[in-house]
Amino acid sequence: QKHLGQFDDAQRSMMGSLALNPAQPHVLNNLGGLFLRRGQHHNARQCFQKALEFDPANKEALRNLALALRGLGQLKEAEQAARKAVALDANFAAAQVTLGQILLESGESAAAAAELKRATASAPKSAEAWRTLGAALRTSGQVQESEEALKRAVALQPNSADSHAFLGSVYQAMGDRERARQSFERAVALEPEHEQAHFALNQLLWTTGETTGFLESYERAESARPGSSKIRCAHAHTLMLLDRYADAEVVLREAAAREPNNVRVMALLGDVLSRLGQHDEAARLLGAASSHSANGEIAIGYARALLRTGEYARAGAHLAKCDPERLHARDLDQEHTALSYIAARFSDGERAAELFDYQRLVRAWEIPTPKGFANVAEFNAALKERLIQLHTTEQAPLEQTLRGGTQTYGRLFNNADPLIQALRESCATLIQRYAAELPHIGNHPINRFRPSEARFAGSWSVRLRGGGFHKNHFHGRGWLSSAYYVSLPPEIGGGDHNRAGWLKFGQPHALPGADEAPEFWVRPEEGLLALFPSFMWHGTEAFASDEARITVAFDTQSRDPTPGQLGAL
Repeated sequence: QKHLGQFDDAQRSMMGSLALNPAQPHVLNNLGGLFLRRGQHHNARQCFQKALEFDPANKEALRNLALALRGLGQLKEAEQAARKAVALDANFAAAQVTLGQILLESGESAAAAAELKRATASAPKSAEAWRTLGAALRTSGQVQESEEALKRAVALQPNSADSHAFLGSVYQAMGDRERARQSFERAVALEPEHEQAHFALNQLLWTTGETTGFLESYERAESARPGSSKIRCAHAHTLMLLDRYADAEVVLREAAAREPNNVRVMALLGDVLSRLGQHDEAARLLGAASSHSANGEIAIGYARALLRTGEYARAGAHLAKCDPERLHARDLDQEHTALSYIAARFSDGERAAELFDYQRLVRAWEIPTPKGFANVAEFNAALKERLIQLHTTEQAPLEQTLRGGTQTYGRLFNNADPLIQALRESCATLIQRYAAELPHIGNHPINRFRPSEARFAGSWSVRLRGGGFHKNHFHGRGWLSSAYYVSLPPEIGGGDHNRAGWLKFGQPHALPGADEAPEFWVRPEEGLLALFPSFMWHGTEAFASDEARITVAFDTQSRDPTPGQLGAL
């Protein structure tokens, strides 16, 4: 019954059997599996734990418990359960794959790859094992080995959209645009609702300047799956990244006509209408969505809508009710603080000044000179040439804030190049200094998920052309954020009367305060690393020059890093 998709009948049957005889670990394991397929991870965990009370050596229940705990974001506990399953059977490939996935999501890509190689040895015909191994190798920067693993996965399971999508990301990392495009197109043809593959395909077209076909994959999918709200939401989200809110509204109204009570549709449409100034309908939709769901994205969207109508005290009170732990798990805690600052700025100046305490929380130091170089200037000259080679796109990624420039692909600090690793080491030294000198400021969000060690999340390089700038923004997937200045045009770095190209703080984007002057600046200098909390609104002043401004930026992980910080694929 379960495998035929008759979930309700299967659940009633198994629960009836357990009511007569609770000591049935195999039934508990099957019931937990049903809950897993339904996304009910709490119920699944309880079933597997009960099964293990009756049969502690049940390797299937241990592996399934690991899956449930992974779904709950409890990666340490999930790893322990998966390791117990592997200890019971060293050739249990499914548990090895699960353990590899957990290690990968925990940021341990090398350990994940080692475990997944064992899984492919135990089960050489497992497409999932080869696919996950390919993802781990790609994350650790071993793109050629990743390509080979993913080719094996595709050969074993040609109709797996995930395998084609992962292979496309590897081709993109290798600079093979055509094969990347073909892989992404194959993925969305196989699975028209594969949101990640759609976004990767259109991201590729956008960054390489290939306007032919841009966004058409969404339109084809909408025709293939006319009743799908999922694909329309994905389409609308991409349009929103382009500031095409009127077009996004059209797409979302089509979705709402088909599923008027879909919470995701209501939340996205409410956000779009708020951006378009249609505040009454936006508030109604977001209020209705929040009554149907405790989803953090809806709570944050409702706060944005309240801020745009000038209801600052109400927005602050609404944000104060949010659960920081739940927001953190969804990479929303930094936005929560960024919005709380706006609410306080117009209703409680003292609290606003405490949240964005620039004098205490923003630091800028020259990096330690890497080994083998006489000084930082000599190092930067070599680093600049290497970074230029990595800037292979025509324009910035869709989800990024830079305008008039390009950004490197993937996580820069995963690149094994000695120059990049030397920069990584110098930056890590200053992150540790920042953490050591950071005061404990009472009830301040900087302390909430303060890590015990310096670990990197995302990392990238930006090349801004003359006239380029960063829109004001915050970083949702970090604890600390940064700007390292590799090469600056002569027009940048003048005195206070000319702040062209300077790093600025305190101006929100598309929210109250956006039109007011910045509150704080950092003057760029080659060799300088600026560090600041990820929740702080920041951007850059535009500059005019014939030369490019080249920087490196990164985020650091918080305590209990999220899958977004860890770069889960």
